[in-house]
Amino acid sequence: MGRSTALAVSAAAFSKAGFNILVVDLDLEAPGLGAMLLAELPDYGTLDYFAETSVGNVDDAFIAGLIAVSALAENGQIHVAPAVGRMSNGSPQNVLAKISRAYVERVDDDGQTVSFLDRTRELIAQLCSINRYDAVFVDARAGLNEATAAAVLGLGAEILLFGADTPQTFAGYRYLLAHLQRFRPGESGDNDWRYRLRMVHARAQASPKSEAIFRTHAFEMFSDTIYDEEEGIEAEAFNFDYDDPSAPHYAWPIADDVNYAEFDPLIRGDQLAQHLYDRTFGPFIANLRDKIGLIS
Repeated sequence: MGRSTALAVSAAAFSKAGFNILVVDLDLEAPGLGAMLLAELPDYGTLDYFAETSVGNVDDAFIAGLIAVSALAENGQIHVAPAVGRMSNGSPQNVLAKISRAYVERVDDDGQTVSFLDRTRELIAQLCSINRYDAVFVDARAGLNEATAAAVLGLGAEILLFGADTPQTFAGYRYLLAHLQRFRPGESGDNDWRYRLRMVHARAQASPKSEAIFRTHAFEMFSDTIYDEEEGIEAEAFNFDYDDPSAPHYAWPIADDVNYAEFDPLIRGDQLAQHLYDRTFGPFIANLRDKIGLIS
């Protein structure tokens, strides 16, 4: 199960617990959350937002047109800003051109460069100004992409790195982390984005050996990229023991489950039955709730 499925199930679980959740899809090249969570799309998607803000600003009506309410919510609300809205969905021939414009930086009236990260921050702020949310889930592209770097470096969010135990998982993340190492902070603690990272072991086999193999691969990847070397480094160095459960490489497992191989909760409502998702996503949801501090 991938990150979009995990975030959709988590949003439904937190809604059932009475929390209001905003889900923002930044995976512009492979949008998925809108189709998972919404029976009807809003007029616009985040792709429209980034395409438009590459040349100028958008008004409040445009921002309001980015949000739709998911029918999967129970006690709390689930609001969704999908990557692709109704207008683009009706004119699919325009989508690739919008993607090519979305990441373009612009220069504002004061001569300042407005980056993709700047616009991402503004988007989240504007969406959260409309309604009160207990948590915001941002689904960013897993690969080497501007949206991924923006989510890691600039949003101050907890960052979950999803992957199965495959060579391409660790190769891709090694490239990403090696790139981000150039932006390592000067101090540790809350201002250090590295402490907000966490691996998630998707499609995990239910065995301690499988978890240990994934952890070893993750530990080696972090050691090769953003962990500080132990020798000669002061106590506040960014480094962790292999078996430290607080470490970024110590992955949260999501069990492989055939019941979620074809995830379509709008059609198959039973996939969001708590007794079913607890056995697959229960530990992940509990860890996520603790991590972001949701208290009933």
